[in-house]
Amino acid sequence: MEERKAVMINDPENHPYFKGREGEEIGIESKFTAEVIAPIIAEGDPIGAVIIGTREPNVKMSDLELKLAETAASFLAKQMEQ
Repeated sequence: MEERKAVMINDPENHPYFKGREGEEIGIESKFTAEVIAPIIAEGDPIGAVIIGTREPNVKMSDLELKLAETAASFLAKQMEQ
């Protein structure tokens, strides 16, 4: 959320958000096998996130899920600004 960008994670075990520097463990475990996270930005501040995740072992997220999460986050941000 700090970077204000949507993220698609299809392999949490090897993604940099789940590892520390030089491969050290930082204690974050994902409950999903794949996920998309899109921040909700209202008036320039991140106020939450839309998360789409799956626990199915062989499912990968695609650009479709990424755009869906971004659209939902944009809609919610506009509603919060009114």
